[in-house]
Amino acid sequence: MIHYTTVKTTMFNGVSHPSIGLWTQEGEFKLYRRFGYGDYKNRMS
Repeated sequence: MIHYTTVKTTMFNGVSHPSIGLWTQEGEFKLYRRFGYGDYKNRMS
């Protein structure tokens, strides 16, 4: 359900979405998407 939750949630009062990342088999963390104030601002316009 994470795919639905990330797409359908709002950024009420500027609360950002959680970042999307994945741990690789080598133990390295790869960040795919980080949400910030710019994302909130773009949704409001």
